[in-house]
Amino acid sequence: MAFDAVMVFTQASKDGIQPKGESLILKDGITLAAELRQLARPMGIAVISANQQVEVVKRAQAAGATFLPKPLTEKALAGFFAAVAEQRNAAGK
Repeated sequence: MAFDAVMVFTQASKDGIQPKGESLILKDGITLAAELRQLARPMGIAVISANQQVEVVKRAQAAGATFLPKPLTEKALAGFFAAVAEQRNAAGK
């Protein structure tokens, strides 16, 4: 289960996403990824899970997230960050 960052971090500003509230709600990480994708600020989102079933990977991708399997390796995480940085650079951010 993932913390519901959407409920906590929804007020965007030029400095980033600022905390809006204090309560955290547990929810499915893929659901959270989809809700985060709906925020105005573009961001890299990864779903990290040991469940590598095709359906889970497809749901993560459909939510606009990158699926990273557990056990998470430094190489996989570095690749994710590199891809996000490349996307941001290409978008001029």
